[in-house]
Amino acid sequence: MQLDCPKQYLEIHDKTVLEHTIDIFLGNSAIDGIVVVTGAEDEYWPVVAEKLQGFPVFQAIGGNERADSVLNGLHFLA
Repeated sequence: MQLDCPKQYLEIHDKTVLEHTIDIFLGNSAIDGIVVVTGAEDEYWPVVAEKLQGFPVFQAIGGNERADSVLNGLHFLA
């Protein structure tokens, strides 16, 4: 798939795929907050994060491998 941006940032009905996903979790009363793990150079996340101000959505920086990113997200939660 040839895209101008990562697929999680594609827009559907005026929101990115990531925003639609986060909205589902924010609508669940059992969830107190969300940690989104992004690459350090992710240029798209700040735009989404700006829209989510005031909500319990936090960013952790990913690692070299997916497992490192997951671990960074878990460390953020601790």
